[in-house]
Amino acid sequence: MGILSLIMALSLAFGLSACGGSADDEAVKDEAAEKKDDTEKDDNEKSDRASKADDEDDIEQQVDATFSMLSALDEDDVRDVFGRDTCQEMESMGIDPYEFYQALFSNFDYSIDDIRVDGDEATVELTVSNVDIDEALVDFEDVLQEWAGTQEAVDIYNQGGEDALMAAGMQLFVDMLSSGEVTTFTSEITIDMERTSGGAWDFSDPDQVATALFGESQEINTDLGDVINV
Repeated sequence: MGILSLIMALSLAFGLSACGGSADDEAVKDEAAEKKDDTEKDDNEKSDRASKADDEDDIEQQVDATFSMLSALDEDDVRDVFGRDTCQEMESMGIDPYEFYQALFSNFDYSIDDIRVDGDEATVELTVSNVDIDEALVDFEDVLQEWAGTQEAVDIYNQGGEDALMAAGMQLFVDMLSSGEVTTFTSEITIDMERTSGGAWDFSDPDQVATALFGESQEINTDLGDVINV
C-alpha cells in the first residue's frame, strides 16, 4: 500500500475524511467509534484492577507491619500498653512486664484470607490464633497447686517468704505461656480499614486489632488499641 492510500485508509477509519461519505463510510465511522469506546472501557477496567491490586498490596503491608510492630515492642512501649500501675503491680508479684508481653506473643499467628476494597474503605478477613489467657489461667491453677507441694517451693518459701514464693509462681506462669504448651484460640475476624487524606490505609478501629491479638475478654485490648492508633 502506497503512503497516500495508507493516509486515506486511516482517515476513513478514524472519521477524519473530508468527504461527506456514503453509507459505507458511516458504517466505518460507527465501527471505529464503537471500537474506541470498547478500548477506553477496557483501559479503564484495567486501570481500576491495577489500582485495586495496589490498594490490596498496601493494605496487606499495613496489616503485616502492624502485627510485626506489636510483636516487637520495646520495654517503654510495653509499659505504655500495660500502664504504670499495672506494671508496678506485676513487678511487685515478680513479673517482668516485658517478658510477660513477649510470652503473650510467643503463640501468636495469623493469615490474611481476603481483602475487599470499596472506594476509600476496605475490610480485611483474617484467621488469627494466640494463647487463650482465660484458659491458661485455669490450667495454671492446677500447675501451681502441684508445684506448691514440691521441695523447690518449700525451699523458696523458707528462704524468702511469701513474696519470693509469689515471684517464683508468677515466673512459672510466664514460662508456661512461653513453652507453647497452653490452650490457644483460633478465630476468624474482620478488620475495617480506611484511606487517610494522605492516601495511605489505616485501621478504622484499632481496638479490632487488639481483639484479634488477645480475644474479646482481655483488658489489655484498650491500651493496646491506643498504641496502634499512635
